[in-house]
Amino acid sequence: VSWQTSERAFLASVLELRAQLEVLHDHLSPQTLVKVESALATIDLAIAEGREALLRDPSNAALSELLASNYRQKIELLRRMTQLASST
Repeated sequence: VSWQTSERAFLASVLELRAQLEVLHDHLSPQTLVKVESALATIDLAIAEGREALLRDPSNAALSELLASNYRQKIELLRRMTQLASST
């Protein structure tokens, strides 16, 4: 299933960015970290709901794009936070 192949690529990016952010964790304020984790939790919920829907209807292109969009949003947030942490 093509969306699962795409998901593996997204997950690899997420894991890499999470690892980078973890190294730079101390460069961000506790308040920023709380907000980032809250935003990530919201995105993760949307990802989980999208995955469940795609498991029921794996050929649905709109659901596949929605899931990809949620992953892109997560990656962009992690990328921004990593850049912010590395610049401080």
